[in-house]
Amino acid sequence: VQQVMAHHQFFGDRGDCIGVERKAQRYRASPALLLLAEHYGVTLKDCERHWRQERRHQPAKPVIISDLPKRTAGRKLRAEELPLPSGSGARKIIEEVKEANSYLGKITFAGCDHPLLYRRFTCDFAYHGRWYGGVEHMPAEDRARVTINGDGVCEVDVHASHLTILHALAGLPLPASDLYGDFSFPRQVVKAWVTACIGNAGPPLRWSSEAKKRAAKQRGGRPGLNLSDYGVALVAAEVLARYSFLADLPALLGAEKEPRLTSHRLMALEAEALTEAMVSLRARGIPSLPIHDALMVRQHDAEAARMALSEAYQQRLGVMAVVR
Repeated sequence: VQQVMAHHQFFGDRGDCIGVERKAQRYRASPALLLLAEHYGVTLKDCERHWRQERRHQPAKPVIISDLPKRTAGRKLRAEELPLPSGSGARKIIEEVKEANSYLGKITFAGCDHPLLYRRFTCDFAYHGRWYGGVEHMPAEDRARVTINGDGVCEVDVHASHLTILHALAGLPLPASDLYGDFSFPRQVVKAWVTACIGNAGPPLRWSSEAKKRAAKQRGGRPGLNLSDYGVALVAAEVLARYSFLADLPALLGAEKEPRLTSHRLMALEAEALTEAMVSLRARGIPSLPIHDALMVRQHDAEAARMALSEAYQQRLGVMAVVR
């Protein structure tokens, strides 16, 4: 028995897809087993014909609404699932998910499991709303090897999506330069602070262990950083001097009653724009897979995807986003 690192996709009892990277056992058939199988007409060349898993075309639950997770004895518990509200709003979202899966069911994917999309909300339809069940769980280097109808893929995303949306909500024009650039701190440090600020629903008082771990990782050939080398208060002062709206995010996003929903509201606005772009592309016969604030498309559809995302942000949020 050989153990290798593998990425597994599981469907939970809620119908949600979970990608997990872990050590897995790989079993190899012994010569005796191969001879026995061949005796019954089964060989390695045609084994898939005999053991073929039938693909599902729709998730068990296309839409899931969960409560905010609770804590007990310092441990974070899994969020409790809430019943779906009745009404045309819920039916519309469910039908959107089913339509997306029906369309993707006619597409050929290689290098990944066939997508089975669903959407996850928090508390109600105004929060979270991101798409899952596609390729978002895969490492970037593995996603780059995926093909759609035999064609290579690329990822089209909105530059500094959350900061872009916050500028729109604050009624401020987007600066022409990089939203994370032109600071006295490295870009990665500024982005880490903004991410922590959004997740914390306000300026963080210290770098979390999770933020330090993320910053230390190498990404895109760039070396990791030690956030402990950068005083969080010094970074905060400089970033807030430019983006003062980050000081009171719950008010800006309408989450004053429950600040923990601040980042969920931001994700919901982003998901609305992404959904509109997916629908627009699908109407033109262009398949796309959601990856949080990005879309995976065939390389020759990249420009169309950029236009669709740009138009969706303009129509939904009133901001001309920079799409790469």
